[in-house]
This record gives sequence, C-alpha cells and structure tokens, in this order.
Amino acid sequence: MWKSNIPLDTDDLSVSQADLNGNFTALNNVVTLVAGQEGIKFTRVAAPTTAATDVSLYGAASVEFPLQTALFFKNQNNAASVDFTSAGKAVPGWCRLPSGIELRWGGFTLNTTVAAAPCAYAKIFPNNTLHVAITLRSAPTAHLDARDYQLAVANADVTQNGFTVRRNPNYVTATVDFSYIAIGY
Repeated sequence: MWKSNIPLDTDDLSVSQADLNGNFTALNNVVTLVAGQEGIKFTRVAAPTTAATDVSLYGAASVEFPLQTALFFKNQNNAASVDFTSAGKAVPGWCRLPSGIELRWGGFTLNTTVAAAPCAYAKIFPNNTLHVAITLRSAPTAHLDARDYQLAVANADVTQNGFTVRRNPNYVTATVDFSYIAIGY
C-alpha cells in the first residue's frame, strides 16, 4: 500500500525502510521499469480519479479491442478517459488523439450518372465532425471533361456518421475515386 511522505526528514532510515519498499512495490503494480529495457510498462488498472490539478496516464483494456491493453489519458476533474492507442489501421480507418480529437480516413467511388452520394465513416464520431477534406484518386481521362472530376462537400452535408460528396449534375460521365480524411471528436 502506498504511503505518502515517506521518508520524512526526521525518519530514521532503518525504521522507514519497510515503508519505502512498500511504496516501490505499489508503484511497480502500476508502472514497471523493465531491467535492461528502455521504457515503461503500464499494467491494467481501474480508471483512477483525478482532481482539479491532476491528470493520469494508465493502462486498461481497450474499449474497441478488449483483449488488448491500451494506454488511456484521463484529464483533470475526473473527466472521461481517452483510449489513444487503439486504432482501426485499415482503409477505411480511424484513430484517437490524447486530446480526444479523432481522425477518420478512407476512400469512395462516385459512379457514372451519379451527381451525389453518401460516404459513411468506418466508425462514427461520438459528437461532431469538424472538417472533411477529399482528394481525387482517379486521374482525369483525356476524352472526358475535367469538370467530371470536380467534387465538393458542403458543411450541411457533414454529420457525425459521414458526409455527402457532390459534383455538377451536368458532368457525371466519369467514375471518380477519391480519398478523404475527417477530423472530429
């Protein structure tokens, strides 16, 4: 069990040695320095409480992948914990930053004759999408009008689930592949 203020400047070290060893054992149950290796090993623990001036970094079971241990950040005032080491590392995919900001990425094909189509994220944002950027992946074909490849995403078409990509309905003769990255929380 952890004991604070050990040793005090008035303590005899021979008397407080057991308390010091107990503190190192308590620390080792949460954070382990592995001999001969650089770095810190975080053992799974229950989410700690944090006061107005505290933050916490701890290991626990990943919410998305329960068999994996993830690193969590807990902000002051007992704020919600953020698992920032789990990620969907594919296309489409996602990741979460320690601040709680999240990223989504992927690709989509807008087929010929289609002027607008919805594109869903692999994982919805818990609250809101802040920004979507799209990039053309298919190169314009010489015999088609370049306006076939002009895409847009309007703010009104962006939700926490995904977005709608649009193009001029007068120029829909090409199949258009694009990739996207979205930022939200």
